[in-house]
Amino acid sequence: MRLLPVLLLAACSAERAAPGPPLPAPVLIGKVEEGAEMLGTKPPPLDVEWLDGEAHPLEDDRGKVVLVRWWTDTCPLCANSAKAVAALKAKHGDRLVVRAVYHEKVRGRRVDAARAADMARDVGFPYLVGIDRGWAALRRWWLDGGRRSYTSVSFLLGPDGRVAAIHTGGEFHARDQVAADACLFTPEACAADYEALDRAIAALAR
Repeated sequence: MRLLPVLLLAACSAERAAPGPPLPAPVLIGKVEEGAEMLGTKPPPLDVEWLDGEAHPLEDDRGKVVLVRWWTDTCPLCANSAKAVAALKAKHGDRLVVRAVYHEKVRGRRVDAARAADMARDVGFPYLVGIDRGWAALRRWWLDGGRRSYTSVSFLLGPDGRVAAIHTGGEFHARDQVAADACLFTPEACAADYEALDRAIAALAR
């Protein structure tokens, strides 16, 4: 009779340990083929100056889909893509965590937290926003890995914390989010990148 609770406990433990559906294959998205060596890897710590003063290690978001987006205020590509990031967050809701990382591009200029918060609101980033001083995190995550065409890169991390997709830079957005004459690439190419990111998020968050 004493074996019954043990057997039931073992059955419950086996049920909890059952694997979920396999994650989709990692993918590069964008106009340039760069960063393939990072797909499927665990990224470095995201050590930036978060505007709320907290630490926010990536481990806090384990089990969630995370979009890490580098942006700056002097970049029209970033401004155009900000609308797409907002649309992706609105569509996927709590299934998607957005971390918007600001990097200064004007040499010798130091943006304080209040100014960075204003700029984030201006481009539509009501998310967790951080400042990457001296591009330290951007270098560890992206620039030190080889030839890179853009700094406005986006990383999509799967629930396992590994790099599931990289948008290698430029801009991405749906056709109706940016006027055709404001798009610096073709609207078709930008929409294709946006749709690829949307599909990747949906596949990871299922």
